[in-house]
Amino acid sequence: MKKSIIISAVALLLSIGSFAQNIEKRNIEHKAPSMEQMAQRRADYQRKSLELNDAQHKQLYKLYLKQAKQHKARMEQMKKEHEKFNSQLRKIFSDEQWAKYEKMQKRAKMRRQPIQRPGQPKPALHKEQMKKGPQIERPQGKHNNMYINKGKVKELK
Repeated sequence: MKKSIIISAVALLLSIGSFAQNIEKRNIEHKAPSMEQMAQRRADYQRKSLELNDAQHKQLYKLYLKQAKQHKARMEQMKKEHEKFNSQLRKIFSDEQWAKYEKMQKRAKMRRQPIQRPGQPKPALHKEQMKKGPQIERPQGKHNNMYINKGKVKELK
């Protein structure tokens, strides 16, 4: 009796460990699709949903690919402009001011929520978020759909 319990416990532990390794491998192997792949997926989806013919599908693929290339070029241009702007700011600020500015930028970046895409692990919490916990803004005096006024509860409409 004891042997069967021990054997089943060991088997359970081994299966859990192998399952966890498979999840880690899937997350590591995930790569972002290329522009061509994204354009192909979008065109294929439109082909199915709108019942496009071959000529329309080819035109749509070319259009999506052109749009993706233009978007990438705009993003690169914006990145260059941002770097140029930061170098100009760096010249204006003192070392202490620059450090404070960078800290402010990091805080602002943390407030923006990252986009959670399927297949990606959830982003880790930053140290400051772990200390404070989630921040929820609520109008004063209002809780859910109720309004509390002098001990009386009224429902908002």
